[in-house]
Amino acid sequence: MIFKSIPHFFLFCIVVSQTGFLKAEDPIVPALSKPEVELFIGQDKQAISDYVQSINIPPSGFMTYTSIQDLTGLEEPSDVGAGVQHAQYLLDLNPDLQVQMGLYMVGVWEDVVAGLYDENIEKLGEWIKNVKTKVYLRIGYDFDVPENKCNPGLYILAFQHVVDQLKKQEVTNVRYVWHSRNGNYMKDWYPGDDYVDVCAISYYQPRKVAPQMVAFAKLHQKPMMIAESAPKGIPMVEGEMAWELWFKTFFKFIKDNDIKFACYVNTDWDSQTLWGDQKWGDTRVQFNNDIKSKWLTAIQQAPFIYKGALVNDEKLFPTAGEVNSNQDVPSQSSEVSQVQSSN
Repeated sequence: MIFKSIPHFFLFCIVVSQTGFLKAEDPIVPALSKPEVELFIGQDKQAISDYVQSINIPPSGFMTYTSIQDLTGLEEPSDVGAGVQHAQYLLDLNPDLQVQMGLYMVGVWEDVVAGLYDENIEKLGEWIKNVKTKVYLRIGYDFDVPENKCNPGLYILAFQHVVDQLKKQEVTNVRYVWHSRNGNYMKDWYPGDDYVDVCAISYYQPRKVAPQMVAFAKLHQKPMMIAESAPKGIPMVEGEMAWELWFKTFFKFIKDNDIKFACYVNTDWDSQTLWGDQKWGDTRVQFNNDIKSKWLTAIQQAPFIYKGALVNDEKLFPTAGEVNSNQDVPSQSSEVSQVQSSN
């Protein structure tokens, strides 16, 4: 999630171990049967440090935001009221981390298409090349948010232009992510199978998560990502209630819809000036001992994976010829799990 006046903030990505240090005879969440889900955690250096120290699970990657206008937050630190963010600093300390990056383009869509930001795209491409692992690039994320002031045709051209420029640079360690805020799939916004590697949605309020994007991802054989998530406005101090209202549903959604990448924003939103009086709350899982214990149990069950067993690229990214892109996407899919009506 991002606001047009604030172009970037950090999330952090970890892949968790299947062999945990907590055991439970009765699982807290339904057994997750499908393999290989990467769990991401966010969102600033201090929040990530506190999480790792408390949860004691080593990170294997992080997620960052930057803008095509100035590439702030990559090579120099940036604090826009949501904590200090500095991608290069994190990579210097941890060169084996994967990167998941949101590329902000609000207000300059036409300029991007016209090539006015090609120099910055080239700089971004060189930066990505220097990353030892993969970079998941969310180009013009939250495309369906009205505040982004873009139309489908212009968005597609801007998305495709960024991809084409990076391909010209022969940037091979990047995966292109198509991220809808609410998952309300709109066919006219799709850049095409040759341009999209991963489909993504946000997951803050379960009732507002639409199934169309998940159905679309399955139809086009694209891996599915929960790009951002947190129990917005749910008091974590009420551990059992918070778990029942949000966390159990979150893990069930991952299980039922074959999510491959899940990102959780683990921070005290209300203490950060960026979020003002929006009442996001404190979503740190370590804030409540009951939630922390259940979280540890849940993330150490299969199919969550650990640092040494990253998702198999060939299975996740079939060639374009293997995908039938001409089929229509149903508005609702019986294969896509709806969230519990009680949540």
